[in-house]
Amino acid sequence: MSTWRGTSNTGGITAFAVDPTTGLLSRLNDQLTQGQIPAVVTPDPTGRYVLVGNYIGHPPKGTFVVLPIQSGGGLGAATGVFEVTGTGPDRARQEAPHPHDVKFDPAGRFVFGPDLGTDRVWAWTLDLGAGKLVPVAVNPLGPPFGQVASGSGPRHMAFHPSGKWAYVIDEMVSSITAFKYLADHGTFIWLQTVSTLPPNFTGTSSTAEIVAHASGKWLYGSNRGHNSIVVFRIDQTTGKLDPVQWQSTEGEIPRNFNIDPSGTLLLAGNQNSDTIVPFHINQRTGKLRPTGRVTHTPTPVCIQFGRVVPS
Repeated sequence: MSTWRGTSNTGGITAFAVDPTTGLLSRLNDQLTQGQIPAVVTPDPTGRYVLVGNYIGHPPKGTFVVLPIQSGGGLGAATGVFEVTGTGPDRARQEAPHPHDVKFDPAGRFVFGPDLGTDRVWAWTLDLGAGKLVPVAVNPLGPPFGQVASGSGPRHMAFHPSGKWAYVIDEMVSSITAFKYLADHGTFIWLQTVSTLPPNFTGTSSTAEIVAHASGKWLYGSNRGHNSIVVFRIDQTTGKLDPVQWQSTEGEIPRNFNIDPSGTLLLAGNQNSDTIVPFHINQRTGKLRPTGRVTHTPTPVCIQFGRVVPS
């Protein structure tokens, strides 16, 4: 799937078929996302729907949207449009909701939407029959959303593979907020907020991507401005984070990065220097080391790995 800006009133999403032999793409169809600047597209674990977060909805509202995947792989028109409201203290950037990510928990039971504009991570279940997002009911354990510090601007999130903890990267203040995850209820308890930048850094920077290693031992985040990947060790008892490395991405503005399925390589996309730089992941410490190879490609902003689908 690929998103595009579409008209002045709504963005769009394009579905592609993947040739299993060559990996080449062929276009299937397009659908509107019922909001502007779609920032993320996430398939649900059953493969029946895709969810989209529109960075700009219909002000003063933001939108998270559900679209059905048709039998041939194309997309149907939106079956659910969930509007969120609210603001944050920074009226230049938080004048309205700004959805930026959609994540399912490891069990596929709950769905979460980090919202830079309201400093919240919205929580739902996905009604598979109706194709709609249903807010998590308020319960005695807490509200139906995760809350980060005021003015933080939550961008993306990652779950620990065990499902015990969740981590939200805060774009506007360059931090990561760690939560204990209550998987039976779809709610969070705050554990820790830690900077993604080294203590002696005095420049301007913001965060972008966050990825947990499949082993559950390490967490990685990207700094745009400092132009680095920060590596954290995850305490396997508490879920708290301890920084172990800041590795230069050898380029400018690492908007996105990802870890290959083997867990041995991290690929960083440097948006402003048009490069994808791979790093070896030390399997004992989690630290990164450049491989010495560089791929040149225009404006890399998202890196995803395919998977082998059993025939």
